[in-house]
Amino acid sequence: KMGVVDTGCDYGKNAHPDLINVIREGVLTRPYLVGGPVPNSYYDKHVHGTAVTSVMSANGNNGRGITGVMWRSHVFMAKVSKNKSVSVDRLAQGITACADANCKVVNCSISGPSKYYMLEWSVDHLLNKGGLLVSAAGNSNRSSKQYPAAYPHPNIISVGGTMYGNKGHERWIDSDN
Repeated sequence: KMGVVDTGCDYGKNAHPDLINVIREGVLTRPYLVGGPVPNSYYDKHVHGTAVTSVMSANGNNGRGITGVMWRSHVFMAKVSKNKSVSVDRLAQGITACADANCKVVNCSISGPSKYYMLEWSVDHLLNKGGLLVSAAGNSNRSSKQYPAAYPHPNIISVGGTMYGNKGHERWIDSDN
Protein backbone atom coordinates (compact mmCIF):
# COMPACT_ATOMS: atom_id res chain seq x y z
CA LYS A 1 0.00 0.00 0.00
CA MET A 2 1.26 3.46 -0.92
CA GLY A 3 0.33 6.77 0.64
CA VAL A 4 -0.25 10.06 -1.12
CA VAL A 5 -0.21 13.31 0.87
CA ASP A 6 -1.64 15.90 -1.49
CA THR A 7 -4.69 17.89 -2.68
CA GLY A 8 -6.98 14.84 -2.92
CA CYS A 9 -7.82 12.62 -5.87
CA ASP A 10 -10.69 12.20 -8.32
CA TYR A 11 -11.71 8.58 -8.07
CA GLY A 12 -14.68 6.29 -8.51
CA LYS A 13 -17.11 5.61 -11.32
CA ASN A 14 -17.62 9.27 -12.34
CA ALA A 15 -14.01 10.41 -12.14
CA HIS A 16 -10.62 9.41 -13.50
CA PRO A 17 -11.27 6.05 -15.26
CA ASP A 18 -7.84 4.64 -14.45
CA LEU A 19 -8.26 5.22 -10.71
CA ILE A 20 -11.40 3.14 -10.19
CA ASN A 21 -10.79 0.81 -7.23
CA VAL A 22 -7.27 2.17 -6.63
CA ILE A 23 -8.05 4.28 -3.56
CA ARG A 24 -9.35 1.97 -0.88
CA GLU A 25 -9.11 4.18 2.18
CA GLY A 26 -7.98 7.57 3.31
CA VAL A 27 -8.33 10.53 5.59
CA LEU A 28 -9.34 14.11 5.17
CA THR A 29 -7.29 16.27 7.49
CA ARG A 30 -9.18 18.96 9.33
CA PRO A 31 -8.38 20.00 12.89
CA TYR A 32 -8.48 16.23 13.45
CA LEU A 33 -8.20 13.14 11.26
CA VAL A 34 -11.26 11.33 10.01
CA GLY A 35 -10.74 7.66 9.14
CA GLY A 36 -12.83 5.15 7.26
CA PRO A 37 -14.06 5.02 3.66
CA VAL A 38 -12.91 7.77 1.34
CA PRO A 39 -15.59 10.50 1.42
CA ASN A 40 -16.79 12.51 -1.60
CA SER A 41 -14.86 15.49 -0.24
CA TYR A 42 -11.71 14.04 -1.77
CA TYR A 43 -12.53 15.83 -5.04
CA ASP A 44 -9.28 17.33 -6.35
CA LYS A 45 -10.04 20.71 -7.91
CA HIS A 46 -6.32 21.40 -8.42
CA VAL A 47 -5.67 18.02 -10.12
CA HIS A 48 -2.20 17.63 -8.59
CA GLY A 49 -3.07 14.75 -6.25
CA THR A 50 -4.92 13.00 -9.08
CA ALA A 51 -1.90 13.33 -11.38
CA VAL A 52 0.50 12.00 -8.73
CA THR A 53 -1.80 9.08 -7.90
CA SER A 54 -2.18 8.26 -11.60
CA VAL A 55 1.56 8.10 -12.21
CA MET A 56 1.92 5.86 -9.16
CA SER A 57 -0.96 3.44 -9.55
CA ALA A 58 -3.37 4.07 -12.43
CA ASN A 59 -4.96 0.78 -13.54
CA GLY A 60 -3.02 -0.86 -16.34
CA ASN A 61 -3.69 -3.35 -19.10
CA ASN A 62 -7.20 -1.98 -19.65
CA GLY A 63 -6.78 -0.40 -23.10
CA ARG A 64 -7.25 3.20 -21.98
CA GLY A 65 -5.45 6.10 -20.35
CA ILE A 66 -2.12 5.54 -18.68
CA THR A 67 -0.57 2.81 -16.57
CA GLY A 68 0.95 3.65 -13.20
CA VAL A 69 4.35 2.30 -12.25
CA MET A 70 2.76 0.19 -9.50
CA TRP A 71 -0.63 -0.36 -11.13
CA ARG A 72 -1.66 -3.24 -8.91
CA SER A 73 -1.13 -1.26 -5.74
CA HIS A 74 -3.67 0.46 -3.56
CA VAL A 75 -3.45 4.03 -2.38
CA PHE A 76 -4.14 5.54 1.00
CA MET A 77 -5.08 9.16 0.24
CA ALA A 78 -4.36 11.86 2.82
CA LYS A 79 -5.96 15.04 1.51
CA VAL A 80 -4.25 17.85 3.36
CA SER A 81 -5.26 20.85 1.28
CA LYS A 82 -8.27 22.17 -0.62
CA ASN A 83 -6.08 24.70 -2.40
CA LYS A 84 -2.40 24.93 -3.19
CA SER A 85 -1.31 25.89 0.32
CA VAL A 86 -1.14 23.67 3.38
CA SER A 87 -0.31 24.16 7.04
CA VAL A 88 2.55 22.25 8.65
CA ASP A 89 0.20 20.56 11.12
CA ARG A 90 -1.98 19.17 8.31
CA LEU A 91 1.08 17.97 6.42
CA ALA A 92 2.34 16.24 9.58
CA GLN A 93 -1.11 14.72 10.20
CA GLY A 94 -1.19 13.35 6.65
CA ILE A 95 2.24 11.70 6.93
CA THR A 96 1.34 10.29 10.36
CA ALA A 97 -1.95 8.90 9.02
CA CYS A 98 -0.09 7.15 6.19
CA ALA A 99 2.36 5.65 8.68
CA ASP A 100 -0.48 4.46 10.93
CA ALA A 101 -2.17 2.89 7.88
CA ASN A 102 1.04 0.88 7.30
CA CYS A 103 1.95 2.53 4.00
CA LYS A 104 5.41 1.42 2.95
CA VAL A 105 5.97 4.25 0.45
CA VAL A 106 4.54 7.74 0.96
CA ASN A 107 4.65 10.47 -1.68
CA CYS A 108 4.64 14.02 -0.36
CA SER A 109 4.74 16.61 -3.14
CA ILE A 110 4.42 19.46 -0.64
CA SER A 111 7.43 21.14 0.93
CA GLY A 112 8.46 24.26 2.78
CA PRO A 113 11.60 26.17 3.74
CA SER A 114 11.56 25.65 7.52
CA LYS A 115 12.17 22.83 9.98
CA TYR A 116 9.33 22.00 12.37
CA TYR A 117 9.47 19.52 15.22
CA MET A 118 5.95 18.23 14.48
CA LEU A 119 6.81 17.55 10.82
CA GLU A 120 10.09 15.83 11.68
CA TRP A 121 8.28 13.70 14.28
CA SER A 122 5.79 12.53 11.65
CA VAL A 123 8.63 11.65 9.27
CA ASP A 124 10.44 9.77 12.08
CA HIS A 125 7.20 7.92 12.86
CA LEU A 126 6.88 6.79 9.23
CA LEU A 127 10.51 5.73 9.01
CA ASN A 128 10.37 3.88 12.36
CA LYS A 129 7.49 1.84 10.93
CA GLY A 130 9.67 0.82 7.98
CA GLY A 131 8.30 3.38 5.51
CA LEU A 132 10.02 5.33 2.77
CA LEU A 133 9.21 9.01 2.14
CA VAL A 134 9.43 10.40 -1.40
CA SER A 135 9.36 14.15 -0.94
CA ALA A 136 9.52 17.25 -3.12
CA ALA A 137 12.85 19.08 -3.00
CA GLY A 138 10.91 22.31 -3.52
CA ASN A 139 9.26 24.44 -6.18
CA SER A 140 10.94 27.73 -5.37
CA ASN A 141 13.81 27.70 -7.92
CA ARG A 142 16.37 27.76 -5.10
CA SER A 143 19.43 25.61 -4.63
CA SER A 144 18.56 24.59 -1.05
CA LYS A 145 16.38 21.64 -0.09
CA GLN A 146 12.93 22.12 1.38
CA TYR A 147 11.34 20.16 4.25
CA PRO A 148 10.50 17.33 4.78
CA ALA A 149 12.97 16.33 2.01
CA ALA A 150 15.87 18.07 3.81
CA TYR A 151 15.66 16.03 7.03
CA PRO A 152 18.81 13.89 7.33
CA HIS A 153 17.21 10.44 7.17
CA PRO A 154 18.36 7.53 5.02
CA ASN A 155 14.77 6.59 4.07
CA ILE A 156 13.91 9.88 2.37
CA ILE A 157 14.17 10.29 -1.39
CA SER A 158 14.27 13.95 -2.37
CA VAL A 159 12.77 14.58 -5.82
CA GLY A 160 13.23 17.65 -7.98
CA GLY A 161 12.42 18.67 -11.50
CA THR A 162 12.44 21.47 -14.00
CA MET A 163 10.01 22.82 -16.56
CA TYR A 164 10.43 22.35 -20.29
CA GLY A 165 11.83 25.51 -21.85
CA ASN A 166 13.75 26.71 -18.78
CA LYS A 167 17.09 26.51 -20.60
CA GLY A 168 19.74 28.35 -18.66
CA HIS A 169 17.44 28.82 -15.66
CA GLU A 170 17.52 25.36 -14.12
CA ARG A 171 18.75 25.07 -10.57
CA TRP A 172 19.61 21.69 -9.15
CA ILE A 173 19.57 20.65 -5.54
CA ASP A 174 23.07 19.83 -4.36
CA SER A 175 23.39 16.82 -2.04
CA ASP A 176 25.84 18.83 0.10
CA ASN A 177 23.21 21.47 1.03
